[in-house]
Amino acid sequence: MSKQMLKIDYKCLHPSCIVKCREGTVDIDSETFKALSAVYEEEGKFRSPKGKCLMGFSQPFQVVDIGAAAADDSTSMAQAEADPDDPISVLMAEHRKVLALLDRIEGYLRRRDVEALWTATAELEDELALHSIEKEEQVLFPVVRELMPLGEGLVGIVMEDHVEVINLLYAFRDGLADDEIFDGIINSVITNLKSHIRKEDEEFFELVSKTLKGEARKKVAEGMKNVERNHVKIEAGDRAEHAALNRTNREQRKVLNEHIAAVKDLVNISADGGCGCGGEDLGEMEATPDIHVGHSH
Repeated sequence: MSKQMLKIDYKCLHPSCIVKCREGTVDIDSETFKALSAVYEEEGKFRSPKGKCLMGFSQPFQVVDIGAAAADDSTSMAQAEADPDDPISVLMAEHRKVLALLDRIEGYLRRRDVEALWTATAELEDELALHSIEKEEQVLFPVVRELMPLGEGLVGIVMEDHVEVINLLYAFRDGLADDEIFDGIINSVITNLKSHIRKEDEEFFELVSKTLKGEARKKVAEGMKNVERNHVKIEAGDRAEHAALNRTNREQRKVLNEHIAAVKDLVNISADGGCGCGGEDLGEMEATPDIHVGHSH
């Protein structure tokens, strides 16, 4: 049987549900819905899809209404043109841009085009730096924490997504520098980003928009315009230079790990009572070499 996309209006049955996911809409294919429904014996009850609950846990959902999803409904709340004075509208428009970029990356991945992937993933990194770090984390989130009763927890969930996606993207680009295409890593980037965008567009931003009024909305809009004016674009750079830096960092980590292992050996010998260092204080040992290990970005 072929898959059919379903639009399901649901109600969360968890007694302590206090966030937006208490009720809402989810688009999933018929096979996924069948698998999620199989968890429960009651008709019309299904387990919440991954990433749907804002608190991060799988919850029992009750079907309120079910029908076929529109073919172009993946960004149902983000269809209008962005209003530069509405920060939520701006962020949702940027999501559409990221989704289009992910489509391009998937095409390059199918063609195994390393150079195109190198350029496109740098473009994605730049988009995430401006959108997620500078506009959301530096401008929007401090206001959300201040105004929303559950702001700290909700912001924490969103920021965890940011860290995971960006670290995966760094790892994928490190591989590209050495002519390696790590499909599992980039597929995780794509899947996690799409899920994250849906979560923000359909749930998080709706909550924020209800709270962000008047002067607070104006403050965030101006802050976003300011960071955009001052944003320093991330360029792809030379792959060969990036690969050389990777090799240097690996050598530095090797030296650092060897030094740490040697210190641990001395500590273990001392703890066993067999230290031949004559009671020498570890603080008097030669200092650890100043080695900087980090990502080129």
